[in-house]
Amino acid sequence: MPEIVPNIEQAAKGFYPAVLVMPGAAALLLGLIIWLGGLGIRKFLAAVVGAAATAAVGFFILGCDVILSVVLAVLVAVAAAVIDRVFLVILAAVLATAIGFTILATPFFEVPAVVMPSQEQMRPLTVEQTLDVLKTYAADCADEAKQAGSQMPVYNWAILAGLGVIFLIGGFVFRDSVSALCCGAMGTMLVFAGMILLLLYKGTAPISNIREDKSFYTSVFMAMVLFGTALQLLLFRQGIRKAAEGGESAQAEEKEAGGEQQKEPRTSWRNK
Repeated sequence: MPEIVPNIEQAAKGFYPAVLVMPGAAALLLGLIIWLGGLGIRKFLAAVVGAAATAAVGFFILGCDVILSVVLAVLVAVAAAVIDRVFLVILAAVLATAIGFTILATPFFEVPAVVMPSQEQMRPLTVEQTLDVLKTYAADCADEAKQAGSQMPVYNWAILAGLGVIFLIGGFVFRDSVSALCCGAMGTMLVFAGMILLLLYKGTAPISNIREDKSFYTSVFMAMVLFGTALQLLLFRQGIRKAAEGGESAQAEEKEAGGEQQKEPRTSWRNK
């Protein structure tokens, strides 16, 4: 976790409420759906995640305007829905690498002093001002991650590369299992993010609580991921296989029917 995050928690006290409540509620609801049933709605999931990630990166990281971010999000959503199975495998590799980077880079993050907001900063901001503040913090987090990455030893990068390759290969060999794990992890992350945003709106300090009791919240996170993965494999794995087998048998029947239709005219012509 970038060490600038505690300052975001303090600054959130002056954010426009809707900027916290609406994304928080959406993340919580979507997270629960993905956590418990993401494997059953792969195409929808791929489209939504692709669109949301592209819009966030385009607006907060690359500095694109709203219209361009939306256009890019729509294009990526369509492409992700078309190649949903491959998209989930790639997403699983990206998530595994990102989580691994967060763990390995933690010792290299600088520990800043928590900046308490002034009375001027405590005043409610407008939507535009809140988004500008979030853009600034997103850029700062990206810079801090780059700085921590530049200080990591080479073998850490080798571990991250190996982790990504393992999930890519494993995703194509054990597609259902890796896809279910991806949905379980992503759903859990969204649930945590949604709860954090909603608690920030209530004026509590969820980020500080997580930092103070990392072992407890890490255990809760892992338990939720494993439960979501196991539940989705139990509920949707057989359905996915039956759907695939049904599609193959339907194609075979169409081919057989087409062959019979071609044979019938020849037989009837000879009889005449």
